[in-house]
Amino acid sequence: MEHVVCFVIGILLLILLAAVSAAEAAFMSLTPEIVKGWKEDHRSEYKRMAALMREPEKLLATMQVTGALVNIAFVVLAAHTAFSMAAGELTAGVMALVTVVIILLLLVFGEIVPRMYAS
Repeated sequence: MEHVVCFVIGILLLILLAAVSAAEAAFMSLTPEIVKGWKEDHRSEYKRMAALMREPEKLLATMQVTGALVNIAFVVLAAHTAFSMAAGELTAGVMALVTVVIILLLLVFGEIVPRMYAS
């Protein structure tokens, strides 16, 4: 049961990382003309996004820190799950395989694909 909970939490962390990466790519690709149009729009969500873009460096830093924290949480969870599934008998080969799988999951589903869709 614990492995199922860890798996679900891992999926949720990957979804969160994908959302942060996509938002970062989308916000950082905005042109000044688009942001100016948002400022003049009467809808509150556009005004909120325009307010975020008043300090793009702060927004970018916030998204990058959030992404890094989610990455760390995912790696810790995955390492814990791998260790508990191996009943404490992790070999160097198994640990290398787990490391490669974690890196591929984070890069593909947390960084590359979301940025491609957001751009």
